[in-house]
Amino acid sequence: MHASDPALLLGGHPALNLLNSTRIDGRGSRLTTLDACGDGQCLTVWLQQAQVLPDDMPRRFASLPLAQRTRAAADVQALREAFRCVVQAWTQGEFPDSARRGLAHLNAQLALSPWTARIVHHPADAGAGGGFECLCVHSAPTAQVVLGTLAACCARLLTTVSPQDVRRCANPACSLWFLDQQRGPARRWCAMALCGNRAKAARHRARRKSPME
Repeated sequence: MHASDPALLLGGHPALNLLNSTRIDGRGSRLTTLDACGDGQCLTVWLQQAQVLPDDMPRRFASLPLAQRTRAAADVQALREAFRCVVQAWTQGEFPDSARRGLAHLNAQLALSPWTARIVHHPADAGAGGGFECLCVHSAPTAQVVLGTLAACCARLLTTVSPQDVRRCANPACSLWFLDQQRGPARRWCAMALCGNRAKAARHRARRKSPME
C-alpha cells in the first residue's frame, strides 16, 4: 500500500479504524492484503488522516527519523493484531488464551505511555467565568505516545461499547469492522459503495443466470 493512498475510516470508532488499517483488496485478479501501517511513511500518513493523536503529535511523529518511524510501524502492527484477537473473541462471547495474550499486550502498551492531566481555562467560552478543558500531557517519547494513544482507543472501545454493536462486514471476502449503534435494521456492510453494492450486483447476476449455465 502506498503512503499516498487514502485511509479507509469506515469503522465509526478510532479503535476499529486501527483494525481496518489492514484490509483485503479484491479488486484485482486475486486477493491481496493492504496495510496502511505497513512501514514508517505509511504510518505517518495514516496517523495524520485518522486524527487519533492529540495536539501536534502527528507533526512531531512525522519529524522522527524514518528508521524510528518504521520501528513504530512494526509495534503498531503488533498492537493491532493483539487487539484483533481480543475483539474477535469478545464479539463471539469467548475469551481463549489468544485473547488473554492480546489483552496483556494492550495493557503493556498502555503502561509505556504515561500522561498526566492539565486543566486549561478558556475565558472566551460561554459563561461569566469562562470554560475549562482537561488536557492530557504526555511525558513519554513520541513513538511511545503513539502506541499508548492507540491502546487507549482500544481500551475505550472495550469498556464503553456493547460487543453486539461491533460487527465485521457480511462480505466473507472483506476484513473490515464497524460500530453499529443506529436504530432499525442492523447494518451489514462496511459501506454500501463497497461491499453492499457488490453483493447487490452479485445477486442480480445470479437471478439473470440461465439454469443451463
